Amino acid sequence: MFSELMPLLDHRPLTITVAPLSGGRIRVCVIPQTVESDEHVNDKAGSHKEIKKIPDSAIKALRTPLCLEGTAAELDSGMPGQLAKYTEAQIGLHDGLQRAMTEIAEGVQAIADRNKAKSATKQSPSAKDKGQSSKEPKPPAESEKPMDLPLAWCVPPSTSPTSTAVSQGDAASKAHEDANQEGEE
Repeated sequence: MFSELMPLLDHRPLTITVAPLSGGRIRVCVIPQTVESDEHVNDKAGSHKEIKKIPDSAIKALRTPLCLEGTAAELDSGMPGQLAKYTEAQIGLHDGLQRAMTEIAEGVQAIADRNKAKSATKQSPSAKDKGQSSKEPKPPAESEKPMDLPLAWCVPPSTSPTSTAVSQGDAASKAHEDANQEGEE
């Protein structure tokens, strides 16, 4: 029984309660406890409007108890398998939460880097401010000019976008049909 719970015990303490019920039945509850890191899950997200915080319901899911009821013989035979499934599900939730926290931290860092780059470009003086004359670039020679081919993905859509759900294959074939129709016109 406890070997199935060990992976879960690595992440948070558990409370196990055993209570007698009528008819010789027993109720066993495994209750994950709150840990200090639960309170700080969204700290890295801060007040960024661009970063969505992890919902409280996802954090509370880590504390979802498991309650089993049955006779002593039923619990002896079925409880290890149920504990293994429960532990696997809880570890999956924990790992998903950790991945989300990592992605949030990376997102916050990317936003900070972007904002730093924006402020650096605003502060850097232009060539005209330094008193340097800017030479106008000469137009490229005829052989250097890129070919002007009408690309289907560059053409604006002929209808206004609507919010309809289509599969990726449908969208690709529709874009191909639209490109063919425009090529024929």
